[in-house]
This record gives sequence, structure tokens and C-alpha cells, in this order.
Amino acid sequence: MGKISKKKAYAAIITGNTIFGFSFMASKIAMRYCQPEVFLGIRFLVSFVVLNLLILFKVGKLNLKGKNILPLLAIGACQPVVYFWAESYGIKATSSSFAGMMIGIIPVVAYLLSVPINKEPFVPKKLLFAIVSVCGVALLSFSENAAGGVTAFGVICLCIAVLCGAMFNVLTRRYAEAFTPFERTYMMFGLAALVYVTFGFVKLEGKLDSLLPLVSNPMFLLALLYLSVLSSVIAFFCLNVAAGGLTSQQTASFANLTAVISVVAGVLILKENFTIWHLIGIMLTLFGIIKLNKAE
Repeated sequence: MGKISKKKAYAAIITGNTIFGFSFMASKIAMRYCQPEVFLGIRFLVSFVVLNLLILFKVGKLNLKGKNILPLLAIGACQPVVYFWAESYGIKATSSSFAGMMIGIIPVVAYLLSVPINKEPFVPKKLLFAIVSVCGVALLSFSENAAGGVTAFGVICLCIAVLCGAMFNVLTRRYAEAFTPFERTYMMFGLAALVYVTFGFVKLEGKLDSLLPLVSNPMFLLALLYLSVLSSVIAFFCLNVAAGGLTSQQTASFANLTAVISVVAGVLILKENFTIWHLIGIMLTLFGIIKLNKAE
């Protein structure tokens, strides 16, 4: 598959991570009405149905005949299958501020992994700017003053999430020319639907009638549509598109843009507090992202 222009790749990665930034609010709404495993099963099933509808109406094309799909299964296993599980339990078993700081490390880990796996050059100042971005996210995270202890189990889960998030960036770049963005997105959510629908079914003990009240809840349905269509299908498709025009170091650097958008969304929509520390954190994060992408 041919590479796309850097301009389109940057537009795609910014769009995808902006959508992710608003997803935290939608997740908070959805989790009021549904257990995490059950909701993820519904979310990824809807996403997979949407992708199949795109194929049916000839909007998306899938051509995996004769191709080795193991790389796609590896990508899907990293993100969203294992990543979502590890992040959910990591947040549950630690404070949200600590979890935010840990997730912010993904660009640094992706940078380091891209050198041996994708043979991308090691440029010390790029790594420095990635660390600056992480410092910005850490400042944003700890500005929330969230309560909660930090357990060993939670730290292990978050380390797994960080590794999976980093590997996703590296692998999508590595196989960007072997599979189209749609093929990668399709397999990711096909695998996620299979795994999380099974988890959800077990969690409900087969009592699917307990889901009926959700169908008549407009707030839940709006959150579900945002997370299933925008935050899953469209956002991850954008990330897969960007992988065809940017290095994994560059795509990973934009992951921390999500934290910035999340804070801005909270202030503008939920009327949350905004302090000088939030401003400094945002400036550090954006500075690190911009400088990393400009560095040679």
C-alpha cells in the first residue's frame, strides 16, 4: 500500500487523537449504566457491525485472500484487546493521576521500541522532547488531585497497557504497506468484538434481558454511538491512515494530545476547574509533540 502525504497523515493523527480526547466523557456516562466488560462487548460489537456495513455498501474494501493475517491479530491483541483490559484494571487499582502519568509514557516506550523493531533512527533530542511531553501529561494528571492508592497489581496492569499501546504504534507502522488502514481496523475490532462479547456474556451469566433497559436510555445510546463509531471505527482508522505517512515515533508522540483535549473538554463542557498547572502542563505537552515532529 502506498504512503500518504505527511499533510494528510498529520491531519489524520490529530483528528483521531482529538476524538479520543472527548471519549473520556462518553466513557464516564456509559459506565454509569453498565459494567466495563459488558459495555466493551457492546461497544466493539457495534463497531464491528458498522465496519461490516461499510463493506456491504462498498464504502470499505477488505481483501485478505492469500495474506498472512498473524500481524493483524498481533496488532488487534495489543490494541484494543489487551490494552483496554489492562488500562481499565490499572485505573481501578491505582489513582487516576498515577494512571494518567503512566499512560503518558507510551510515546517514550514506542520511541525506544521503534529503533530495534522498525529500524527507525535513534535521535537523542527526539527522545528528550518525548520526555518533555510526558512531563506535561504528568503535570496534567497530578493537577486533578484524584484520590486513591497505588497497588502492585495496578502498576503491573498499567505497565502492560503502556507496552501494548507502544507496540500498537510500532506494529501499525511496520505493516502499514502490507495492509490497508481499513483492513487493519477491521481485524482489530473483529478480534475485540469476539473477545469482549465473550467476556460480557460470562459477566452477565447469559442473562441478556438485563441489557434491555439500556436500549431505551438516550444518554447511554449517545455515549455508545460516540465510542463505537467515532472513538473506535473513525479514530482508529485515522491512526491507521497516519501510520502510512509518519514514523511510529511521530504517531506515538501525538498520543499525549488526548490528555490535552480531555482537559479542555472538561473545562469547556463540564465546567471543571482550570489552574495555572493545567496551562503549564498543556504547554509542555504541546511543546514536546511539536518539537519531536520537527526534530531531525
